[in-house]
Formats: sequence, structure tokens, C-alpha cells
Amino acid sequence: MSIYAEVIHETKPEIIVEIGTKFGGSALFFQDLLDLNGGGKVITIDIKEQVENKDPRIEYVLGNSISKDVVRHIKRSTRRKRTMLVIDGNHHRGQVIRELRRYRGIVTPGCYAVVEDCYIDRGKYGPWYAKEQFLKENDIFEQTDRHKKFVIGVCREGWLKRI
Repeated sequence: MSIYAEVIHETKPEIIVEIGTKFGGSALFFQDLLDLNGGGKVITIDIKEQVENKDPRIEYVLGNSISKDVVRHIKRSTRRKRTMLVIDGNHHRGQVIRELRRYRGIVTPGCYAVVEDCYIDRGKYGPWYAKEQFLKENDIFEQTDRHKKFVIGVCREGWLKRI
């Protein structure tokens, strides 16, 4: 959470697109950080409605993150906006690589695409493998070592910076 606060303060995104709303806690956290750093908007996507008390500052998108309609909506909403991406939905390798491919263009140079849960208690996990494949396919993102600042975290090796 501290690294997110630092990154948002440093890069000043106008929009954070989050894939994987669940109960909405991280979307609210991101929105509060944006407000503390001059403003902005969170757009959060989930396939299932689970947020009981929606915050009016946040846009909640219901649907599959890789569907044409959802991708089109996100691309329209982020056009010409300084944008950060957080992937924390379905953790299967195939889903994560499709999300990275479809949304890579919305991430503004200097901002981050964050792939959550690259590791679990048993080691490398689906998002890690997707992230590695994605980095081999393109040269507009670089692996960073932001995760090394703290001993623990769910984004180990998941901080990708758009060059």
C-alpha cells in the first residue's frame, strides 16, 4: 500500500483503471490517494457485482475486462488522460496476459501497470507467468524493482513501468 501511495504521488495519474473490484476496498483506497494528490478518478471493473456501498467518486464497470465493449469503454474514458493500470481480477495466466495486451496502450509513459499476486505461498503464480510473457512480447514496459523496498507485498515483481 505504501508503494502505491508513492507511485501515485510521483506519477500523478488522472485515472487509475483497476481490474478486479471485489468488495471495492482497493478502489476506495486508490480514490482517496488520488484526492490527496490533486484529484483524479478510479474506474474499476469486475464481472460480478459485490460492492454494497458504492462511492460516487468511483466509476464501477460491470462486465468481463477483456470483452470488446468494456475495453472500448475504458479506452474512450482514458483517452488523453494520464493513466495507471492495476490488474487484480482473475489470476489465471491466460486472462492476465489478455488484459495486459488489451490495456497496455492506456498506460501513459512514465506510469505503471501493476500486476498483483505474482507470487503466492507456493511461489510463482499465474500473473507472474503472464507478466513474463508480456515483457518478452513488447518493449514499451520495463520491469522495475519497486517491490524490493519492503520485505513483504503482493506485487513482487509486478511493477511494470511504461517507457
